[in-house]
Amino acid sequence: MIIALKKLMKNIFYYFFSIFFFSSIVYANELDEELIDKKFNQIKTTEFCTTNEWNEIEKKDFIAAFILGWYWEIKEADESEKINKQIFNKLFNEVCGKKGLLIKNLENLIIKNNIKRFYYTGHDWIKLDIERKKIFIKGYNAGIKSNNDEKKRMVVKYNVLFSRLSDYYFYTNHRDETVDLSIKTIVDQIFGHLELE
Repeated sequence: MIIALKKLMKNIFYYFFSIFFFSSIVYANELDEELIDKKFNQIKTTEFCTTNEWNEIEKKDFIAAFILGWYWEIKEADESEKINKQIFNKLFNEVCGKKGLLIKNLENLIIKNNIKRFYYTGHDWIKLDIERKKIFIKGYNAGIKSNNDEKKRMVVKYNVLFSRLSDYYFYTNHRDETVDLSIKTIVDQIFGHLELE
């Protein structure tokens, strides 16, 4: 009787230990998910501001690309429309004072600071290293997602768009055109021509 009870207690211990062990692995994997792989609407502002995965330059790339993506429906900027670095840095410094979802806070700060679309060409994009390019595309897609309530524009997975944009600039002579126009061309190629009202 005592031996059977000990065996039962041992089995119960191993059962609960196994559940705890495997659930902690799953939880740890969720915590360890890289920022680049998170869905646009799951990135929290505090997470963005405190992460060590991206340095300040990469975070600025994400926000600059977010602005370009947020203005996806508006005509491309011309050469005279450069980004106002003082206003952009003000926006960047204000981001971390917010709580909640990053895409909502960025949208509100763009409106509050009256940030305009700016000129950003294929030449600018080509200069970025691979990691910065990935972050840029992630930011651009997040901007589209944030300002796309009527789902008029499909969002392409960042790694697919990254590859296609790299190929587009490598095999064409379109590096003088804005990244916005290049991405629109690629999205049209992937999904067919989208009729925008």
